[in-house]
Amino acid sequence: MPKPSFFRLNKHYSKALIEQATKVFISKDYHSLKVSDLSEGMGLPTGTFYEYFESKEDLCVYLASIAFQRKFDSLGADNIVLFTYEKEGFSIPSEDGGSINEISYEKILNCGVGFFARLFDEYLLEMMIPHINVGIKKKIEEGVYREDIDFQLSSYMLAMLSTFVLHYFDKYEISDKKDQEATVLKLVGLMDGILKK
Repeated sequence: MPKPSFFRLNKHYSKALIEQATKVFISKDYHSLKVSDLSEGMGLPTGTFYEYFESKEDLCVYLASIAFQRKFDSLGADNIVLFTYEKEGFSIPSEDGGSINEISYEKILNCGVGFFARLFDEYLLEMMIPHINVGIKKKIEEGVYREDIDFQLSSYMLAMLSTFVLHYFDKYEISDKKDQEATVLKLVGLMDGILKK
């Protein structure tokens, strides 16, 4: 997460910095990417970079989190779990509805296990749970799910399921979209069976 000083910047300026940083992040291999590459691409002295971010990893996690957040927001609560088998990339739209860049699933995964785990720990669960909460509440109101379920635990389990599936696909090299969808639907079906009346 950026330092508080970053969020005190003018919004147009901070957005421009993020757009420039995204272009650099996409254009280079993560392991060879240096802070100097990012700061140069953002038009910042290296010292100023460290005023806004703790490290290269800190900025890159933030860039990926923005992409994921936009993806979650566009999918909505009803489809949040099924998001997990989409691996085409996560578009970062500009205000006029166009596209700035894409940060792909593979790009994030290639950053390394530690990077990816941190991304999930700090951002993905926090992003997914509010969407899943809305979806579960809706199904309870519609009489699909039981009213006595542990709401908080159920939301957390579904969020964990979503993050687990991405790792599962990578570990067992499941790249076919139909196979991915079938796997997700099986797992979601198991959760539905637990929560339904």
